[in-house]
Formats: sequence, C-alpha cells, structure tokens
Amino acid sequence: MRLIQKLAESSSCKSLKSCTISAGSSIINTSSKDSNSDIVSTPLLQKKRNTSQYNSTLNSKMSRRKAYNKSSTTGSSAISSDIESGRSLTIINEQQSSSLQLTDDALIQHAINMAGQDAFGIIGVDLWVLSQESGKLSHFGKAGLNWMCPIYKRQLEDERNHQALDALEDLYHDSRVQDEIVGQGLAGNFYQIYGPTASSSANLNHKLTWHDLREFTTNPFQMPSQRMMLLEKVFGKATGIPFNVLGRFKGVVVYYVRKKYDEVGVNSDANTAYMHFAAENIGSVAAMAETRRDAIARRKEKVDGAIRRFKLALKTMDAFQNVAAEEPSDKDEHFQDDDDNIDYKPSSTSILDKFMRRLTLAGVELKRKARAKAKQLKEKSLNPPLDAPPSTSWSIAATTTLSCFIAFLAILGMNQGIKHATNNDYSIILGPFGALITLQYALTAAPPSQPSNCVFGMITCLAVPFLVKTLLYELAGMPQWVVACIGTSLAIGTMCKMGTVHPPAGATAIVFSMSNRGFTKDIALAGLMLAADVVAVILAIILNNSDDTKQYPMYPMWHLGKPPKGFNK
Repeated sequence: MRLIQKLAESSSCKSLKSCTISAGSSIINTSSKDSNSDIVSTPLLQKKRNTSQYNSTLNSKMSRRKAYNKSSTTGSSAISSDIESGRSLTIINEQQSSSLQLTDDALIQHAINMAGQDAFGIIGVDLWVLSQESGKLSHFGKAGLNWMCPIYKRQLEDERNHQALDALEDLYHDSRVQDEIVGQGLAGNFYQIYGPTASSSANLNHKLTWHDLREFTTNPFQMPSQRMMLLEKVFGKATGIPFNVLGRFKGVVVYYVRKKYDEVGVNSDANTAYMHFAAENIGSVAAMAETRRDAIARRKEKVDGAIRRFKLALKTMDAFQNVAAEEPSDKDEHFQDDDDNIDYKPSSTSILDKFMRRLTLAGVELKRKARAKAKQLKEKSLNPPLDAPPSTSWSIAATTTLSCFIAFLAILGMNQGIKHATNNDYSIILGPFGALITLQYALTAAPPSQPSNCVFGMITCLAVPFLVKTLLYELAGMPQWVVACIGTSLAIGTMCKMGTVHPPAGATAIVFSMSNRGFTKDIALAGLMLAADVVAVILAIILNNSDDTKQYPMYPMWHLGKPPKGFNK
C-alpha cells in the first residue's frame, strides 16, 4: 500500500513492473521478470486500467493513511518538543504501568503538559514559583519555556517566520531565566494583580483577562527585559492564574495564546474552569514534590534515630545481663518496691515548664522570621534585580522638547487670558500641569498619561477633597491638615479602584484640600483646571500622533478602568 500511495501521489514514477496486489494483505510483491502481469507505469495508465469503484476505495484508504501519518507526526513532534526543552519523561508502557517511576520534575512537567495540551487555544505554558525567603518568582525547570504547542511551532516553520523561530530558539535554550520580582515582568505583574485571590472560588465566576504582550514591552514603567521581547515575537497575549496551596506554596501559571485567538472558545466557562483547576493541579504537584523531599529527609532522620535507640537498648540489655550475672548482696534482699506510693499526677511545675518551652519556641520562631524579613528587605533595597533603562536618542529628546514648548505656550497663554479677563481674580493653578505635560510627552505610553486617566483622575481628585473638606472641616471642625491627609488619601485610593491613576491629580487634591479661598472660588478654579486639562489632552493627541514614533492614546479614550478578573468587587 505504501508503494501504491507513493505511485499515486508522485508523477515522477516512470515504471513499476509486475505489481501483484494481494486481497487479504497489504504486502506488494514486485517482479522484474514477469512483464505480462498487470503493469502500472504512470498514474494515467492506472486510471485507465482500474475501475472507478477501485479508485474511490483506494483514495479513501489513502486519505485515512494521510490522516494517520499527520496525527503520528503531531505526536512525534510533541515528544520531540519535550525532549528539546530538556525534559526526561519516562515513556509510559501500558503493560508495565505499575512499574513506572517518575522523578519530581517529570511529574511537574507532566502536569504542565496536560494543562497546555487539553486547554482550548493555549499555545504556551510557563510555571513560576514564589520563594518565601527572597520574595521573588523563580522559573521552573532548566529550559526557558515549559511547554510549547508543537502544531503552532510547525505553523511558524511553514510560514517561514524566521523572527519568531529565532526568538523561540532563544527562549528554549535560555537555561538561566532571571527571577522576577513582584510587579515586574509577566509573572510578577500577574501575581501582583491576581495573587490576593489565589485559590479562591470567586475566580471561577470571572472571565480571564488576556493582556497584549505589547502592553509590557511598550510600558515605560516596566524595566526592559530581553525575555519579554522574545515572548512578544512568539506569542500574542497572555494571562496568569495564581495558586496558593494551603498558604505555604505559592506561584503563578502563565498561559499564552495567539495574537488573533478564538475569544469565545478560550473564555468559555468549561475552558476557564479547566485552566484554573490545571493551575491548582500544577501548584499541588509542585508542593507535593517539595514536601515529599522534606518528608523523606525527616523519615530518614526518624529511622536513623530508631537505629541509634535500638543500639543503645542492646548496650543497656548487655549491661543489665552483666549485673544480673553477679551475686546479689544483702541490701538487695531487703529492697522494697515503693512504686505504689508515687503520685503520677502532673504538677503545676511541669505545666509551667511546658508553657515556658512553648513560649521559648514561639520566641525563637518569631526571631527567625524577623531575621528572614530583614534579610529580604536588605536584599531588595541594596541589590536591584534589573539594570537602569537606557536614555532616549537626540531626535526623540528634541521632538519632546518642542512638543512640551507648544503645550506650555498654550496653557500659559490661556492662563494669561483668564487673568486679564478677570482682573487677576482668577487663574489656573499651574503646578500640576508641569507633571501632566511631562507624562504626556516623555512617558506617552504610560497608563497615567492616557486621556481617561487625565480627565477622570482629575475629576476624582477634585470631587473627593471637596466633599471631605466640607464634611470634616467646615461642619465637624477637624484640623485642616488632618482633613487634607484624609481627603488626598481617599482620592488616590478611589483613582486606584477606578483604574484611572494620575499623579498630577494627586497634587491637585492636596492643593485644594489646603486652600482657604472659600468654596465658591475653589469651585471656579476647579472648573478652570478641568478646562485646561481637556485642552492639554487635545494638544497631546495632535502633537504625539504627528510623530511617527509615538501613539497616543494607547487605550480607549473615555472609559473607566475595568477591575481585574478574579477580584472581589
């Protein structure tokens, strides 16, 4: 059948002598001597020779053979992918499954493979484990990528996407992936966002939020990372699902999808639930591997202790036998057993001793945790994990300078017009606008620079301090500096909850909280600041988009930030 398949698919076959097809088997016998037998020289002669029913049967068999070869190749690629990524999984033999023994790392890798292969639309999986000592997230395994969909890799090869393939090769052979601190990198950001609700049943009630990897590579608040640049070239979007096994073993599983993925299928209830439970399973297997090693070590200590006690008992028995072999003395004859007179009730002294021992152990444990926390604080403060970001080019610096000059010219000119029209009674509070224009033109891609943050953040930091000041200062008579602390803090917290953090708005909040100009004038000044803020946003949209190297805004202009999926609202 294989020779017939090759003959039917290839037009380069010119002669094939004496092909005798056995009806009961797939063995084909060829003979060069018998030239009078059925000869199939070309696909054209075969078509003339055979009947249409034979052709249809043959074609159906060939189609099934192609499908089988494709599935076999896919399976082989999956195994080759595991081998290339440095994994040493034992091949499971169905007849000898009872004697199968996997190492701890192989068990964890098997759980990762199951999560990637069975989830819909997932093309990559990574495991990061949180270290309780250093507070950093460490990548699992010796390879730089834990699992990669072999079909997606083959598609990259068919499309000859050399850029993505080179990046994928670098990822696989990156055997020393740097640890990520919480709040930096993919794993660090996902753990910071979703970590507080790890292993919570509330996560199953929310759809997953998929983040474009460009959000991290173009974000100026993220330190540059070569690995993140490589991930952006290979994958499209990612999300993280944290796990927390009994409060002792924590981490995050990062899932990757294509740039254009089936959103309905990936975010279906069944697929989302499976990804959550798969992350929990991976965390549980990793926790079991670590605690199993500890249990084995403790069991060895117990066995060694039992052996030592057994040897001591043997020596004690030998000593008693030697004493018993000696002749008893007269004192032994008059010896009386007074065990009946002993009081075995626990005394207050023994209870006090137990309490003191427990108190001492608690103090030692508290001291150990304090030292570990101090060491961690010192490590984070004195040894930053990343290098400083590079400076911009001269052309970008010149363009930024010119844009800032035009923006300041417009805002200050507007301020001069207001002062002239009101005989210097009203003017714009200019301090926050220095920070605003710095964000809009020097950190254009940053979330606090976006129009929604500028406008909604400013509205929040004007409304909340006014309300707090009216209630606590005007009516309750609290000290103004205390009211300013409360109002500004509440305004910043409200911005965080709304997803519209804007640093210049925080400066505006404390300015108006400490103002003594009167309620009416403060309302007028607040209106002027909002008007100037809108003018600054319009200018930033025009000037930044005039530059081919910038994009503004990066997010939808007029929306409130959505709360992260998995958080309790």
